[in-house]
Amino acid sequence: MTIDQIIDDFRSHDLPLPEEDLLIKSSGIKGDQVAAYVVDLKSSAEIYNLNEDKFLIPASVSKLFTAIATMMHYGLDHQFKTQVFTRGKIVANVLEGDLIVVGAGDPSLEFTDIAELANLVKQSGISAIKGNVYFDDSIVPNAANISSYFGALDVYNPATSSFNFARSRIPVTLKKQGSQYLLLNQDLFTPLFQLKISTAAAKTDPLYSYNFKAENSVWTLNLNHALANYSLNSDQTITLEEIPMLSPAEYFLQIFFKHLKTHISSLSWSQVGFRDQLKSSDTFLTEIRGRSLRSMMEKVLLNSDNAYTEMLSARLAYDLGLKVGSLEESASHMMKWWSTKFPVPNLSSIIFKRSSGLTPKNYATARQFVDVLEIFSKTPVSGSEFLQSFLPISGVRGELSSELDFMETKGKIFAKTGYLSYVRALSGYLEAKSGKLLAFTIMISDFDQREILNNPKHPDYAKAVAAADDWGKKSKNLRDGLLLKWATEN
Repeated sequence: MTIDQIIDDFRSHDLPLPEEDLLIKSSGIKGDQVAAYVVDLKSSAEIYNLNEDKFLIPASVSKLFTAIATMMHYGLDHQFKTQVFTRGKIVANVLEGDLIVVGAGDPSLEFTDIAELANLVKQSGISAIKGNVYFDDSIVPNAANISSYFGALDVYNPATSSFNFARSRIPVTLKKQGSQYLLLNQDLFTPLFQLKISTAAAKTDPLYSYNFKAENSVWTLNLNHALANYSLNSDQTITLEEIPMLSPAEYFLQIFFKHLKTHISSLSWSQVGFRDQLKSSDTFLTEIRGRSLRSMMEKVLLNSDNAYTEMLSARLAYDLGLKVGSLEESASHMMKWWSTKFPVPNLSSIIFKRSSGLTPKNYATARQFVDVLEIFSKTPVSGSEFLQSFLPISGVRGELSSELDFMETKGKIFAKTGYLSYVRALSGYLEAKSGKLLAFTIMISDFDQREILNNPKHPDYAKAVAAADDWGKKSKNLRDGLLLKWATEN
């Protein structure tokens, strides 16, 4: 009998669920690919353990470490500041020198915030700038993408920078006027960052192509591809795939400069000076504050946003006085913070290459995640708010909104999900039938199939790709069966 049949019998005929080893055997998943650990939070008594000290791939469950660390370090009301400084004297409202915008690594900023920052410069009284406008992006690492294991233009794999904003994506909408198609949101482009519409390419060619340089970038939109693959809305618009910001800091400065130019008409595009580092002699002028850390936790835990997680991890390392030259380095610093802040046995053995978990090279054990969940369950942040307040809830919200919505588990599981091909993980809290609150982690990793996927020339590569969805369904059924058992029998 397969595990989905066992679950159906349990729910339809009130038959008892078999022991965990039989659930695993009936799932079609090899036992050595599974790790699970469950404890009663009140008594710390073990409820179940299997391979709990085996290192498997946690995927996005890794985000728990960054979320908890940033909440504990900053507090939920914390806001990051993107600041503007002047270099040189201001005489009769004329800045004789340069303007420097300092990025905070704040992922919560939007296009409207850039406009507001330019408006604040105007309100400061500056009516002309004789020097250049620069940015300082030295706080967090610049990376063209979070992970080299995934596509460079994939929406979940954006560039990172001290000026991450608007999810590092540029929305693109076309408007049909007669037989012509015009770019509706032209205001999001600049003389140095252009989007041109072309009818020369075939509809089978990619939607976008680009000639990219930090100082002067030109994207080309393939109109034939757009018309063949995207629908015309009732208002005669076409909403296309967003363009990734391959260099967010340079793009931020250009949009900021464009808004600034509406207030200071004498500015010339030749004054866009790009990168320079803040000096101690520079003078603070103004700032904008991003969204609170409380709202960012929704992005990290409910939406599993990779850019938010990487930026928060890197910013924390910076504020701790640690050198952060890469995303891998900030992930390493994150784990050092944990091992020194909470000397839990073996916590220092966790290997993280990306704080977001967007890599098959993060390794941790089920016990390590449960240990951290136990620590934080007893640590209030901002009054009575606990980690459960931000996690997806089975059958209710976030990535679990349409999962585990059985009567026995709906609204009772608060957990972070993790998915990669041949990787499934879930870690969080479970309210059992008895009223006990359990901390649990389930990790399932097929290293053999992952190894094949990492080599497109492998003879079994196509077979591994084709079988990934079926493996995912089996691992999901196993996860559901284990959670049903723990929920109803504890």
